[in-house]
Amino acid sequence: MNRTYNSRGFTVIEVIIVLAIASMIFLIVFLVVPKLQSNSRDYERKHYSDFLLTQLEEYKNDHGGQYPKTADDACDFLAHYTVQSGSVSSCTGYFSGSDPVTVDTKYYSVAFFNNDIPHDYIGPVDEIDMAMSHWCNTDPAKFSEDPTHKITNGNAWPFDNLFDTFVIWTKLEGHTDVYCIDNYSRAD
Repeated sequence: MNRTYNSRGFTVIEVIIVLAIASMIFLIVFLVVPKLQSNSRDYERKHYSDFLLTQLEEYKNDHGGQYPKTADDACDFLAHYTVQSGSVSSCTGYFSGSDPVTVDTKYYSVAFFNNDIPHDYIGPVDEIDMAMSHWCNTDPAKFSEDPTHKITNGNAWPFDNLFDTFVIWTKLEGHTDVYCIDNYSRAD
């Protein structure tokens, strides 16, 4: 009984090539995809922050050129101008630096501080913060502040009314960076 089999196995090179391709696929799935998802969530945070800035201007137009100044105004703004379709909101707070007026939208917690908030306060991811009489700190040395401070507490220059200045900021996921926008362009 002399049998011959004509079956051929995989060579070592073929096995190594298959393992290398599988490793690249795993690398993409486990490293690149989560980063893309994080970037997408950061984009949404930035987009919603921009939406809030637009809604502040809408509020101002609807209220005789005035931005929210009191807890009731802030609550009115948050409850009627920031809620997206399908969102449930409840407005709470006393409009002090330690107890902002807040509303929970479908995706974010929005906190509206008065001008007493420390300019180095950075809330958690998925909290979007707003404060009057503050602006984004784009040049810390110019204001003699620590470079880690992202928000500048206002003074009278160059504004006549500090209630006309607003800042909106949110912490970005997986970064130490903060996305910060304000309602004016400051001339250097």
